[in-house]
Amino acid sequence: MIAAPARILVVEDEGDLRSLLDRNLERAGYRVLFLRADRMLLELLQAQADHSREKTVRRLLAPDLLIIDDEPSICWGLKKLAESLGHTARTSASAEQGLREAERSPKPDVVFLDVRLPGIDGLSAMPQFRERLPDVPLVVMTAHGKLETAVEAIRNGAFEYLTKPFDLPTVERTVERALQLRRRGGIASAP
Repeated sequence: MIAAPARILVVEDEGDLRSLLDRNLERAGYRVLFLRADRMLLELLQAQADHSREKTVRRLLAPDLLIIDDEPSICWGLKKLAESLGHTARTSASAEQGLREAERSPKPDVVFLDVRLPGIDGLSAMPQFRERLPDVPLVVMTAHGKLETAVEAIRNGAFEYLTKPFDLPTVERTVERALQLRRRGGIASAP
């Protein structure tokens, strides 16, 4: 059975017409809309749509961080910091997963990459990140800070090298400097 399209009658004044219209016109197949109440409903729906659209636009325009670390607490903490700064953040537990995530849209604006990861380690994955994201700053993190590791990270194009545990103000400054470089169109290996 196919339902016939409803006929609609719009009335500006509710007054005594409401009961008359409801009874007589609905029997004839009309749906009665009273403009005052429906206008308020439409305005409410429009306001909700505008708010939702504004949130979506803000989210799409917000800088996006990709955090790659096999320690869930590091991912959680950096993601919360990013969100508190008005950024979005995605997390990955391995370099392989991070490389797949880096190819998704939108491309990240900053990548945080741990050195010691399961599978491909962070330093070995850096050339692949450089190839896929040539103008995105890479911030290398490690709990095992050695001079040789820092030198290799910088040679591979790291924007910054952070040793764990790090304090949040340091990370916040690093994110802001990396985003400034990104906005200027600089490359991650720029000083």
